Amino acid sequence: MNTKKKNVLFLTGIVVLFGLLYGAGTQLAEEPVGKSGFDRAPALSEKGEQLAFVHYNEGVSSLYTVDASGGEAEQLLQAKEGKKFEKPVFSPDGRKIAYLRTWRTEGIPYSQLMMYDLERGKNYPVQSSDAYISKAVFAPSGDSMYVAEGAEYDEQPQGDGFYARDYDVYEIDLATEEKEKLTDMGLTSLSSLEVFPEGERLLLAYYKYEEGDMIQIYNKNTGNTENLSASSSYESGAMEGPSYGAPAISPEGDRIAFSDVTRTTDGTYEYEVMSMNMDGMDVKQVTEFYEMTTEPVYFPDGERMLVTVDQNFAGRTEEYEYWSVDLEGNGRDKIEIDIPEEG
Repeated sequence: MNTKKKNVLFLTGIVVLFGLLYGAGTQLAEEPVGKSGFDRAPALSEKGEQLAFVHYNEGVSSLYTVDASGGEAEQLLQAKEGKKFEKPVFSPDGRKIAYLRTWRTEGIPYSQLMMYDLERGKNYPVQSSDAYISKAVFAPSGDSMYVAEGAEYDEQPQGDGFYARDYDVYEIDLATEEKEKLTDMGLTSLSSLEVFPEGERLLLAYYKYEEGDMIQIYNKNTGNTENLSASSSYESGAMEGPSYGAPAISPEGDRIAFSDVTRTTDGTYEYEVMSMNMDGMDVKQVTEFYEMTTEPVYFPDGERMLVTVDQNFAGRTEEYEYWSVDLEGNGRDKIEIDIPEEG
């Protein structure tokens, strides 16, 4: 789901496209020329000691790392002209960072799964560039990665280029580079993909026409799926029910956090992070920013959560910030990051 859902009347007219826009925002619209600032969806290392994130400087994206408490960031890579970096994720041993390198060719979006070796300073591709991947995560063993990949393309309804569709989940063996298709769902979108701590189950999030946003557990050993939904007693502020944006799994695998609409102010939706048990019960509001709050990530101790806040959600250009939120209500801290001068 694209988080640029700002006007209620406008949303009513494009509700069919809601799921597509959230998960595939980068393939449906180019970044504003000259964009500067943090990108959404920072990654947290396995021990919770480091962040990996993407930062823009006058339209050029770079991959950085920084202490989880903030401080001066270290630039690892800078994207070449026409390319962008997105959605970094740490390997379980903390020695590598996988990320997506994206671009467009004749209106067709592509994304290539890349790997940066922190110890050797080596950058290399994991997968060829003839597909579109919306999300990639490591298996807990670190030996393979799961990717959400679109197999086909269609023209955008507004006639501006193409978007990927027919999404399924694949597993890539990092030693042999062999890729195995795990699902046969052919989804219009697959906005999020996470793996449970034991490594046997995957959490999928996608939009389904006439049913709205869905979260589902897929067991890769049995091929069985199980739908998850919040208890009927939970009242979402979204028109079609809970949005289940960017769901995240707790360290113990017993709770799920997600971003959802809490209210509408002056025609603008406000999103906060919620959490619930695996049976959909005990839904709690985790954040209270009154902005666009999303991309939750649990710290390993299970007591804090990393979230991304867009402080300019009603404006044309995002102003993302990273915050650490105490899950027991004991406050929150903005993660202050200094970007060194380039060159």
